[in-house]
Amino acid sequence: MNRSRSAWQGPQLADREDEWIHRVRDTDVAELERAHDALKSRGFASLDDVGRDDFPLSDFARTLASLGEEVEAGRGFAFLRGLPVDRWGIEKSRVIYWGISCHLGTPLRQNARAEKLVKVTDVGAAEKATSRGPYGRGDMNFHSDFADVVGLLCLRASKTGGVSRICSSHAILERMAVEHPEYLDVFERGFRFFRKAEEAVGEPPVSARRLPMLDRSGALPRFLFWRAFAEQGAQFSGEPLTALEAAALAYVNDVARDPAHHLDTHFQPGDIQYLNNYRILHSRTEFEDWPEPERRRYLERVWLRTSDARVNPEGFADTHGPNSIVDGFPLVPADVVAARERALAAHA
Repeated sequence: MNRSRSAWQGPQLADREDEWIHRVRDTDVAELERAHDALKSRGFASLDDVGRDDFPLSDFARTLASLGEEVEAGRGFAFLRGLPVDRWGIEKSRVIYWGISCHLGTPLRQNARAEKLVKVTDVGAAEKATSRGPYGRGDMNFHSDFADVVGLLCLRASKTGGVSRICSSHAILERMAVEHPEYLDVFERGFRFFRKAEEAVGEPPVSARRLPMLDRSGALPRFLFWRAFAEQGAQFSGEPLTALEAAALAYVNDVARDPAHHLDTHFQPGDIQYLNNYRILHSRTEFEDWPEPERRRYLERVWLRTSDARVNPEGFADTHGPNSIVDGFPLVPADVVAARERALAAHA
């Protein structure tokens, strides 16, 4: 991996879109449509039954392999533009997005309901301890998701706002090593993790041990940043954050919010963004949506395992249960999740 490519600054890339936006060609679209139509003609029960071999591609497969290498070993992200989602419609777009994603990795469960393709939209969810950011319209802090790679397909954009912001975590760590090297040990030691009622059966609602956010055992560091889960872990465990821990968490978000670091990617319908969660932090600005339900902002999210060979330090992949970042969220019955949420509400 090229360290200089992974530790980029947003302004370096903002005026060089041709270097990181891959514009889909008409021949690519035709190839994707042929793969979709062949899959539909064979039939499938659900997208869970569809893998890479069920969605064969030729020339575009080579493009995706190159983009996957960029996500894994380059800047840490890939951005595709120009899929004709308006013409395809929602369901065809979802199937093609799934097929593309299967060429980059294996889709994982993203919640206790076992969903592997998740609709990201404002559902007006009330704020509570177990709320998760993608289902509202407010400004989101920078964070990592719980898989090797997260993908987002834009089907409809918001009326205003809703800008996707990404930031190189390697650039943040390099700055941290100069300004606050003591924070590196804080992130390597880790935090108690609040599981938002989606922990594996038999696991506690807050991790029993500290889970590291930072892994420095390889040639380049891996950083999973989950500030809100750490802060709630401290709240619900009864073990307050130390001043040093609170400062370290705030530092990362403050640096990521600095325009000198992050890159704004303005989603258009037909865009797909793939992010390496160990190399890239992401957020989203507050947005105003359209009043008509059929026009409201709508993205589809996928989480991917892209390697079966990663060696994780103890606890690094155990956010929601043993090895959950590798295997996906544990399956938990809906009534169990509901009972946990009631218990947490009474405790808060």
